Amino acid sequence: MPKRQIDRKEKILEILKNNPEGLTIQGVSKKGKMSRITATIYLHELLGEKAVIERKIGAYRMFFP
Repeated sequence: MPKRQIDRKEKILEILKNNPEGLTIQGVSKKGKMSRITATIYLHELLGEKAVIERKIGAYRMFFP
């Protein structure tokens, strides 16, 4: 796995750990200074690895560490 991909995943995990109340994809992208699409890709990879949890709350998809 390329180093940049690992760095972004670690960055997203750190962001979520610092925000235990959960964040939307847009929240992760803003705090991580990356595009929403990039955040979506890495969040879905982390979901597959069971490193994060996703909950649908109303119209929002919230991600938790």
